[in-house]
Amino acid sequence: MANWHCVHRHSGLSHFHCWEQEQQKTQRWCILDLETSNLNAPFGILLCWGIKEYGKDEIHQGAITKADLAKDTLDRRLISDCVDVLGRFDTVITYFGTGFDIKWLRSKSLHYGIEFPPYGSIRHIDIYYIVKNRLKLGRSSLDNACEYLGISGKTRINWDNWLYAMTQAKKSAVDDIVEHNKQDLIITERLYDKLKPYAKLIRRSI
Repeated sequence: MANWHCVHRHSGLSHFHCWEQEQQKTQRWCILDLETSNLNAPFGILLCWGIKEYGKDEIHQGAITKADLAKDTLDRRLISDCVDVLGRFDTVITYFGTGFDIKWLRSKSLHYGIEFPPYGSIRHIDIYYIVKNRLKLGRSSLDNACEYLGISGKTRINWDNWLYAMTQAKKSAVDDIVEHNKQDLIITERLYDKLKPYAKLIRRSI
Protein backbone atom coordinates (compact mmCIF):
# COMPACT_ATOMS: atom_id res chain seq x y z
CA MET A 1 0.00 0.00 0.00
CA ALA A 2 2.86 2.39 0.78
CA ASN A 3 4.52 1.78 -2.59
CA TRP A 4 1.34 1.90 -4.69
CA HIS A 5 0.21 5.30 -6.01
CA CYS A 6 -3.15 6.35 -7.42
CA VAL A 7 -4.01 8.86 -10.15
CA HIS A 8 -3.91 11.58 -7.49
CA ARG A 9 -0.24 10.68 -6.82
CA HIS A 10 -0.97 9.53 -3.29
CA SER A 11 0.01 6.20 -1.76
CA GLY A 12 -2.47 3.52 -0.85
CA LEU A 13 -2.05 4.52 2.80
CA SER A 14 -3.14 8.14 2.34
CA HIS A 15 -5.77 7.42 -0.34
CA PHE A 16 -7.15 4.14 0.96
CA HIS A 17 -10.35 4.23 -1.11
CA CYS A 18 -8.41 4.58 -4.37
CA TRP A 19 -6.33 1.59 -3.32
CA GLU A 20 -9.48 -0.32 -2.34
CA GLN A 21 -11.06 0.29 -5.76
CA GLU A 22 -7.90 -0.98 -7.45
CA GLN A 23 -7.96 -4.13 -5.30
CA GLN A 24 -11.55 -4.85 -6.32
CA LYS A 25 -10.40 -5.15 -9.94
CA THR A 26 -8.25 -8.17 -9.13
CA GLN A 27 -9.94 -9.59 -6.03
CA ARG A 28 -13.35 -11.08 -5.37
CA TRP A 29 -15.52 -9.42 -2.72
CA CYS A 30 -18.81 -10.65 -1.29
CA ILE A 31 -21.53 -9.94 1.25
CA LEU A 32 -22.47 -12.71 3.70
CA ASP A 33 -25.66 -13.13 5.73
CA LEU A 34 -27.05 -16.06 7.73
CA GLU A 35 -30.58 -16.84 8.92
CA THR A 36 -30.56 -19.18 11.90
CA SER A 37 -33.09 -20.64 14.34
CA ASN A 38 -31.05 -19.53 17.38
CA LEU A 39 -28.33 -16.96 18.03
CA ASN A 40 -26.11 -19.62 19.63
CA ALA A 41 -24.71 -22.39 17.42
CA PRO A 42 -25.19 -25.34 19.83
CA PHE A 43 -28.92 -24.63 20.15
CA GLY A 44 -29.84 -23.73 16.59
CA ILE A 45 -29.64 -24.74 12.96
CA LEU A 46 -28.90 -22.81 9.81
CA LEU A 47 -32.14 -22.10 7.96
CA CYS A 48 -30.66 -20.14 5.06
CA TRP A 49 -27.36 -18.66 3.98
CA GLY A 50 -26.63 -16.10 1.32
CA ILE A 51 -23.49 -14.76 -0.36
CA LYS A 52 -23.75 -11.94 -2.88
CA GLU A 53 -20.85 -11.08 -5.15
CA TYR A 54 -20.05 -7.44 -4.48
CA GLY A 55 -20.93 -5.17 -7.38
CA LYS A 56 -22.66 -7.96 -9.29
CA ASP A 57 -26.17 -9.41 -9.44
CA GLU A 58 -25.08 -12.98 -8.71
CA ILE A 59 -26.31 -14.34 -5.39
CA HIS A 60 -25.48 -17.78 -3.96
CA GLN A 61 -28.00 -19.18 -1.47
CA GLY A 62 -28.89 -22.40 0.31
CA ALA A 63 -31.87 -23.29 2.49
CA ILE A 64 -33.02 -26.06 4.83
CA THR A 65 -35.11 -28.88 3.36
CA LYS A 66 -37.30 -31.67 4.74
CA ALA A 67 -34.57 -34.12 3.77
CA ASP A 68 -32.05 -32.18 5.92
CA LEU A 69 -34.33 -32.27 8.96
CA ALA A 70 -34.74 -36.03 8.56
CA LYS A 71 -30.99 -36.55 8.95
CA ASP A 72 -28.98 -36.64 12.17
CA THR A 73 -26.64 -33.98 10.76
CA LEU A 74 -29.50 -31.48 10.17
CA ASP A 75 -27.77 -28.39 8.71
CA ARG A 76 -24.36 -29.91 7.92
CA ARG A 77 -24.97 -29.71 4.15
CA LEU A 78 -25.81 -26.03 4.39
CA ILE A 79 -22.74 -25.25 6.48
CA SER A 80 -20.49 -27.12 4.06
CA ASP A 81 -21.95 -25.38 1.01
CA CYS A 82 -21.72 -21.94 2.59
CA VAL A 83 -18.09 -22.39 3.67
CA ASP A 84 -17.20 -23.71 0.22
CA VAL A 85 -18.60 -20.62 -1.52
CA LEU A 86 -17.13 -18.23 1.06
CA GLY A 87 -13.66 -19.68 0.42
CA ARG A 88 -13.78 -18.44 -3.19
CA PHE A 89 -13.58 -14.80 -2.09
CA ASP A 90 -10.79 -12.54 -0.87
CA THR A 91 -12.93 -10.10 1.15
CA VAL A 92 -16.26 -10.59 2.92
CA ILE A 93 -18.57 -7.79 4.04
CA THR A 94 -21.07 -8.38 6.87
CA TYR A 95 -23.30 -6.51 9.26
CA PHE A 96 -22.21 -7.56 12.77
CA GLY A 97 -20.57 -10.64 11.31
CA THR A 98 -17.79 -10.22 13.88
CA GLY A 99 -20.24 -10.91 16.68
CA PHE A 100 -22.57 -13.32 14.92
CA ASP A 101 -22.36 -14.62 11.32
CA ILE A 102 -18.64 -15.46 11.20
CA LYS A 103 -18.56 -16.83 14.75
CA TRP A 104 -21.69 -18.91 14.19
CA LEU A 105 -20.45 -20.33 10.90
CA ARG A 106 -17.02 -21.13 12.35
CA SER A 107 -18.57 -22.82 15.39
CA LYS A 108 -20.77 -25.07 13.27
CA SER A 109 -17.92 -25.87 10.90
CA LEU A 110 -15.66 -27.01 13.73
CA HIS A 111 -18.53 -29.04 15.22
CA TYR A 112 -19.07 -30.89 11.94
CA GLY A 113 -15.37 -31.26 11.14
CA ILE A 114 -15.61 -28.95 8.13
CA GLU A 115 -12.44 -26.99 7.32
CA PHE A 116 -13.12 -23.29 7.91
CA PRO A 117 -10.95 -20.62 6.21
CA PRO A 118 -8.00 -19.95 8.54
CA TYR A 119 -7.26 -16.59 10.07
CA GLY A 120 -5.66 -14.23 7.56
CA SER A 121 -7.04 -15.98 4.47
CA ILE A 122 -10.09 -13.72 3.96
CA ARG A 123 -10.31 -10.02 4.78
CA HIS A 124 -13.40 -9.00 6.78
CA ILE A 125 -15.22 -5.65 6.70
CA ASP A 126 -17.94 -5.31 9.35
CA ILE A 127 -20.29 -2.40 8.56
CA TYR A 128 -21.76 -2.51 12.07
CA TYR A 129 -18.65 -0.84 13.48
CA ILE A 130 -18.73 1.89 10.82
CA VAL A 131 -22.32 2.68 11.86
CA LYS A 132 -21.53 2.48 15.57
CA ASN A 133 -18.35 4.58 15.43
CA ARG A 134 -19.21 7.10 12.70
CA LEU A 135 -22.94 7.73 13.17
CA LYS A 136 -25.23 8.62 16.09
CA LEU A 137 -28.48 6.74 15.50
CA GLY A 138 -29.51 5.52 18.93
CA ARG A 139 -29.69 1.91 17.70
CA SER A 140 -27.00 0.52 15.43
CA SER A 141 -29.12 -2.22 13.85
CA LEU A 142 -29.13 -2.85 10.11
CA ASP A 143 -32.79 -1.92 9.69
CA ASN A 144 -32.41 1.29 11.72
CA ALA A 145 -29.33 2.40 9.77
CA CYS A 146 -30.96 1.64 6.41
CA GLU A 147 -34.22 3.34 7.33
CA TYR A 148 -32.48 6.52 8.50
CA LEU A 149 -30.21 6.68 5.44
CA GLY A 150 -33.05 6.08 2.99
CA ILE A 151 -32.12 2.55 1.93
CA SER A 152 -35.31 0.58 1.26
CA GLY A 153 -35.81 -3.16 0.88
CA LYS A 154 -35.70 -4.48 4.45
CA THR A 155 -38.39 -7.16 4.88
CA ARG A 156 -40.15 -8.62 7.90
CA ILE A 157 -40.79 -12.32 8.49
CA ASN A 158 -43.91 -13.69 10.11
CA TRP A 159 -42.79 -15.46 13.29
CA ASP A 160 -44.87 -18.51 12.38
CA ASN A 161 -42.70 -18.92 9.29
CA TRP A 162 -39.57 -19.20 11.45
CA LEU A 163 -41.25 -22.03 13.38
CA TYR A 164 -42.53 -23.77 10.23
CA ALA A 165 -39.09 -23.50 8.61
CA MET A 166 -37.07 -24.90 11.49
CA THR A 167 -39.52 -27.68 12.46
CA GLN A 168 -41.01 -28.73 9.11
CA ALA A 169 -39.01 -26.95 6.40
CA LYS A 170 -42.38 -25.89 5.02
CA LYS A 171 -41.69 -24.56 1.51
CA SER A 172 -43.67 -21.32 1.75
CA ALA A 173 -42.02 -20.50 5.08
CA VAL A 174 -38.52 -21.30 3.80
CA ASP A 175 -39.15 -19.28 0.63
CA ASP A 176 -40.07 -16.29 2.80
CA ILE A 177 -36.80 -16.59 4.73
CA VAL A 178 -34.79 -16.98 1.52
CA GLU A 179 -36.31 -13.78 0.12
CA HIS A 180 -35.62 -11.98 3.41
CA ASN A 181 -32.00 -13.15 3.24
CA LYS A 182 -31.66 -11.94 -0.36
CA GLN A 183 -32.94 -8.48 0.50
CA ASP A 184 -30.60 -8.24 3.49
CA LEU A 185 -27.66 -8.95 1.20
CA ILE A 186 -28.76 -6.22 -1.20
CA ILE A 187 -29.33 -3.52 1.42
CA THR A 188 -26.09 -4.43 3.22
CA GLU A 189 -24.19 -3.79 -0.01
CA ARG A 190 -26.00 -0.46 -0.51
CA LEU A 191 -25.26 0.57 3.05
CA TYR A 192 -21.57 -0.22 2.61
CA ASP A 193 -21.41 1.81 -0.59
CA LYS A 194 -22.89 4.79 1.25
CA LEU A 195 -20.62 4.53 4.30
CA LYS A 196 -17.28 3.34 2.89
CA PRO A 197 -15.86 6.88 2.49
CA TYR A 198 -16.02 7.13 6.28
CA ALA A 199 -14.58 3.71 7.10
CA LYS A 200 -11.46 3.48 9.20
CA LEU A 201 -8.55 1.61 7.62
CA ILE A 202 -8.42 -1.67 9.54
CA ARG A 203 -7.03 -4.91 8.12
CA ARG A 204 -9.26 -7.46 9.83
CA SER A 205 -9.60 -11.13 8.99
CA ILE A 206 -12.51 -13.49 9.53
